[in-house]
Amino acid sequence: MRRLALLVIVATTMLLSGCWDYLELETLSFAMGAGIDAGPDDSLVLSVETLKVEGGQPTQMTPYVTKAPGLTMFNALRNLTNLTGKQMFFGHSHAVVFSEEYAKRGVGNAVGFMQRDVGIRTNTWLFVVRGASAEDVLKADAPLGTSVGHYLDRVMQVQHRNPTSIPIQIWEFNRALSEEGLRPVLPAIELVEIDDSKVPMVEGCAVFKQDKLAGWLDAKDARILSYLRSREVTGVIVTELEFKGEVKRVAAEVTWSKVKLEPKWENEEVRLDIQFNLGVDLHEIGFADFDYSQPDLKRILEEGLARQLKEDTEHLMHTLQKELESDVLGLGNLVKKKMPSHWRKLQRDWEREFSKVPVTVKVAVLMTETGTLAKPLKGRL
Repeated sequence: MRRLALLVIVATTMLLSGCWDYLELETLSFAMGAGIDAGPDDSLVLSVETLKVEGGQPTQMTPYVTKAPGLTMFNALRNLTNLTGKQMFFGHSHAVVFSEEYAKRGVGNAVGFMQRDVGIRTNTWLFVVRGASAEDVLKADAPLGTSVGHYLDRVMQVQHRNPTSIPIQIWEFNRALSEEGLRPVLPAIELVEIDDSKVPMVEGCAVFKQDKLAGWLDAKDARILSYLRSREVTGVIVTELEFKGEVKRVAAEVTWSKVKLEPKWENEEVRLDIQFNLGVDLHEIGFADFDYSQPDLKRILEEGLARQLKEDTEHLMHTLQKELESDVLGLGNLVKKKMPSHWRKLQRDWEREFSKVPVTVKVAVLMTETGTLAKPLKGRL
């Protein structure tokens, strides 16, 4: 009996030892980011940012970019493996950048491959670069000497503090493609020169119709869109106020907020009511003698900040409805959930219906804090 048990244990150990699909580290190249540019005849060029590790004290890791063409992304990835002699490992990849030209052709096939491939994480950030190639972005100078992929990941992680774009991951883009009444949007990148270096700046958004690039939103519009999609106002609001014949800037940080989007059916059409309620903390004021401790002057500040947010929201809605005609706000999705019977009548031509929806914006601002100063400093120049 003991011999039989020992034989079973030995046989089981032999079957369980080792991994059938293991990969040696020496055969892998660790990707930090990727870029996709348009090639001739509907082909593409795949660029990958990896790290070159050099010995010494301390160990030096230098980002470098390798590229290969392909008829599809999977084909380009295999061509890249043949070029480098190593298999690309995307387990540490943070970002994928599409060029403007490639995004106009349609990014659906590439994003679908990323969702399907087990080696690519679906929480990887997606971007579209404006006025440059995706390869140029990966070869740009990342602040603090990090890789571009790692830098873009950090920028997305802090967007909630002062949004200038809308962070979108692979799974979120694919969900937007499949949902009715919602168009996809991706953060936009522009290369800017800072001290003789080209740095990828994330500002604004790329707006899509289906999987094709339709246009752009600037940083101000992207900020408002972020508020409406997340139902939360964050960051800083800056406006200009006139007082005693002077015009100065005022900056306040949002401390709490409630954002409500309410679609209604009136007079045989959809209407949209947008309501902002928020509290702010005053941080900067350009006037030396503006005593914000006085109720009347405090009200002027609150009304000025509310007016700025209202104007910015109305500008965004005009851009989406009249210029881009793309419902990246997700109003159609709200109508579908709250008024399904009306949605069945509107869904066939929703883009045209969306462009005609009357929008009402209401904003209420309450200044709850003024920092450590209850009154302005006297004698300030």
